[in-house]
Amino acid sequence: VDLGELDATALRHSRPGRGRTLHYDVTERRAELCQWWGLFVIALEAPWAWCGFIGPVVYSWLVINVTGQATLDKKLSREKPGYAEYIRRTSGLIPRPPRGA
Repeated sequence: VDLGELDATALRHSRPGRGRTLHYDVTERRAELCQWWGLFVIALEAPWAWCGFIGPVVYSWLVINVTGQATLDKKLSREKPGYAEYIRRTSGLIPRPPRGA
């Protein structure tokens, strides 16, 4: 089961048109990282599995700094009005209440 797709489906069916574009990427990114780290935790049962630690670490770094969050946030800040304010108010990865305006 792809958690990103389940989240995206739930998001599409909730409150149509309200914040869908802004929240979709964060939800999908969080689900992908949870899957990678979850597989690492499951694999820890095997001997020498800790050597696989590099996979989730590198993937997390790539998603946050190279291909995902940073790149997309820059692009959407230029293209969508209000997105820069959205970035300032919300957490990029870990769910928490929004910061005050």
